Amino acid sequence: MRRTALLALMLAVSAATYVHVPCGRYPTKITSLDNATCIPEYFSGIADGGNITRHPGNCTPTVSAYTSCTCDDGNGVSGYNYCVYNVSRTPDDNTANVTIGLCGIGPKCYTYDFNASMEVDLRDPHIARSLKIFPRSPCVVPDLEVASGIKAAAGCEHYCYGRRNKDIRDERVCVLEWYTGVLSGEPIVTLTGSCSNGICRISGVYEYPVKGTCHDSERYKHYGKLLEKCTYRCPNGSTALRPDGLRCRFSKTWYKRDIVGVCQNGVCSEIREEKPCAMGSHYHRNKAPVKVAEACVCKHKALENGTLCALTYKFGLGGYLLREVGICVGGQCKHRPPDRPAEYKFKKKECKALDVQVTSELIVAAACSATCRRYEIEARPNGTLCLLQYRRDTYNVVQKKETLHIGECWNGKCKYSDNSFDMRI
Repeated sequence: MRRTALLALMLAVSAATYVHVPCGRYPTKITSLDNATCIPEYFSGIADGGNITRHPGNCTPTVSAYTSCTCDDGNGVSGYNYCVYNVSRTPDDNTANVTIGLCGIGPKCYTYDFNASMEVDLRDPHIARSLKIFPRSPCVVPDLEVASGIKAAAGCEHYCYGRRNKDIRDERVCVLEWYTGVLSGEPIVTLTGSCSNGICRISGVYEYPVKGTCHDSERYKHYGKLLEKCTYRCPNGSTALRPDGLRCRFSKTWYKRDIVGVCQNGVCSEIREEKPCAMGSHYHRNKAPVKVAEACVCKHKALENGTLCALTYKFGLGGYLLREVGICVGGQCKHRPPDRPAEYKFKKKECKALDVQVTSELIVAAACSATCRRYEIEARPNGTLCLLQYRRDTYNVVQKKETLHIGECWNGKCKYSDNSFDMRI
């Protein structure tokens, strides 16, 4: 009885295998990139003069197709299944065009009864191996360090191995002038520009300024200093509030030491240091004095991320005084993250926007356009702060002055605006 049941099971498995994998060939699942192409799950219609009648299934961007219509025994794959008729490259480094046909009479894939074309992503290793076509090696852009932590493109081309280079058109910062250091022998950058259609051009520092948006340029310009006020003026004369939690000068002691406060609703508010466990549910940042945790862990449990905390102290007359206020992140008190360009959802696919950190408190756009799939570009939002120019002036062997000109993105280019500012680094 057991042998009969086992034999029946083996026959059932063999039959199922034969149905799904005719003549030893395995179909490959192929998905259209971005679900752009939709075809029936199975072919149904006129083929080779006959009417192939079956339920076609729903329209789908993913179908099973044979990469060869030749069986292991030399016969053709039967059943009018989808097959890969042709594979060709696209202008994209990572995609290919696949023409879908039918396995019909004979061991060949043909397209006179049915054909469809879909673009597929070759970064899927299974697809690449099945189609025997692989992604190209990525193009690279060499860069040079112009200042500590700030880099610029050494040229305005994407260098591509084994194929033609591509122009950089996203207006990224590039090296315009440089010289070889006398002692180091390394290139020293003295002036940057921006990449436009493959050429590094001088930035628009001296152009007529565009109408800028409201940014806290005074705080960015004098980064690291204690704020005197928790408001700032916009180019149109209006007043804007600085973010809550920024450290400010609340008062001075009789021996002229600064008493640190934090900005709260546009006013520099007094600080009251609390034990971590005293923050709890009674922690309200919008009430004065503002509570600041002495540490970010209460009974082995991390305080909520973003909770204000005492970061550093300074010793002097009168003992230790709080010097810097940070925020709790994962149970540790850390510096506030720098201000940076707002998140933006691009319309094109796979867009990469370049940013650069110019100070510990500020990250700006290194390119006012994003480079997207097939090296297309899309402009970033107008008003985004950007690195307009880096300039290095050398007075003698040891003295130098490094200046960053900060502009605003306007129609995909970094422009000088009425809210632009310079920073010494």
